[in-house]
Amino acid sequence: MLLSLLRDNRLKFTYGFTTKTVKGKQYVYFWRYTGSGRKTETYIGRAGKLKTQRRALQTKLAYLEGLEQELCEMIRQTRQELEGLPANSSDVGKPGFHGKNRGRRTTKDAVDGSEDQRDEDKRAKA
Repeated sequence: MLLSLLRDNRLKFTYGFTTKTVKGKQYVYFWRYTGSGRKTETYIGRAGKLKTQRRALQTKLAYLEGLEQELCEMIRQTRQELEGLPANSSDVGKPGFHGKNRGRRTTKDAVDGSEDQRDEDKRAKA
């Protein structure tokens, strides 16, 4: 299970625009990294043209919408996996169940006073 969680962390937001000079004229390219880590470039148009600016914004929007769809799918799958886990109270108290907060006051404790009540119960038993 842990390995599948580690493998699924592959969503990247690395992209941008660059200009290249060819025979004294500047041209705009959109670049991004693929899931395999390979950099790809897409020709947008000649720098300084309104048509190029419009195409650059359309390309950026399409890329970001694709990321949005991928992210929404990842959220849906994660929620589905979480709902599929059994709500087993026997896990409470097992090593690693509470992570870094074990033995420390949590936000929930501060709000509902449950840690204060536990301390009072301990003192009453002593």
